[in-house]
Amino acid sequence: MHYSFAPSVSRQTPAANLGAANLHHPGVDVVPHPGGAGLCLRTTRPFAEGECIIREQPIAHFPTSLIGIFRAFAALPASSQEAVLSLHANPTLQFRASTGQRSLTLEGFAEMLQGNGCTLGPEELARAYRGVRAVAANACRSSLQAETLRVFKTISRINHSCLPNARRVESPEGFEI
Repeated sequence: MHYSFAPSVSRQTPAANLGAANLHHPGVDVVPHPGGAGLCLRTTRPFAEGECIIREQPIAHFPTSLIGIFRAFAALPASSQEAVLSLHANPTLQFRASTGQRSLTLEGFAEMLQGNGCTLGPEELARAYRGVRAVAANACRSSLQAETLRVFKTISRINHSCLPNARRVESPEGFEI
């Protein structure tokens, strides 16, 4: 049986740069979604019931508060920040903050940071905002570590399915699909 995963809204990175060899998950490729909705995961071979499709350690762990996500994102090395940013495509999309379910604009984000004693230049602010949005949109909530979000290079590209044909198994090291 082949498994198709729903698209994630991801930066339009050429699919040639995201092949299975780069993902280190034999049998899984990142490809452009046929409907133009970013990138998605696709299996390239049948998987037996119970066979592991993906085993992955997170890029990073994040707290669940917006200011905590900002601080954790800012502390990441540049390569890890780029990996997180590559998961999200729409630079103008407003997202709903988990605290209060309100829409957080760039201006609102800047005010939140200033209220916490942090002032950034325009480029740093835009990058931090994109980072927080990428984490909020693509993180997997940990059931093993309370108030912790995990972001994965590959697993975070899998969208929710109401009719799942695979399941997630969590360990302290990461997730397995």
